[in-house]
Amino acid sequence: MSAKDKTKKRILSAALELLKEHGYQGTTTRLIAEKAGCNEVTLFRHFGNKQTILEKVVEGQRFGPDLKGIIDQSIEWDLESDLYKIAKGYLDFMRSIEDFVMLGFKEFYKIEELNDEISRGPVEFKLYLTQYFEKMKDRELIIAIDCEQLALHFIWMNFGYFISKARFGDRVTSLPDEAFLKGSVQLFVRGVSP
Repeated sequence: MSAKDKTKKRILSAALELLKEHGYQGTTTRLIAEKAGCNEVTLFRHFGNKQTILEKVVEGQRFGPDLKGIIDQSIEWDLESDLYKIAKGYLDFMRSIEDFVMLGFKEFYKIEELNDEISRGPVEFKLYLTQYFEKMKDRELIIAIDCEQLALHFIWMNFGYFISKARFGDRVTSLPDEAFLKGSVQLFVRGVSP
């Protein structure tokens, strides 16, 4: 990794930490530069402005090649097994960016320019799942159904569980992850199996 790339990474890491601590308004370019161990001129040279830094931070926190690759390697074309792995991978990924997701609800909805970037992750995951369900339908392993709707229902089911646990802990349900994942996947599979 080049020195330039290392500096960019430090700046983005510092920005994410500060956003979690101070929110968007309280995170200044001066604070980011200080935390990253550089000056503001360097920060502006690499990113131009605070908005671009925020866009790059958001970009680094969305469903991407790493999660997709992990899931792809474990696909067996067995609906229950695959959906369990996808749901577990999704939950693990969402937990890894939990602070960022909660920050998004608290802060980022106010910044209209970020909506396209923030929505890119869910859209990519929806497209990924839609393609998976299309292939399962082509193999006649699921019923003839609108695969985009199916993908959305699967995402919402898993996102609902994640956000409930992230926001309320065990107040809404003390159901362990494993029980939720297995039970919801089994129910889902029953609903779409031929």
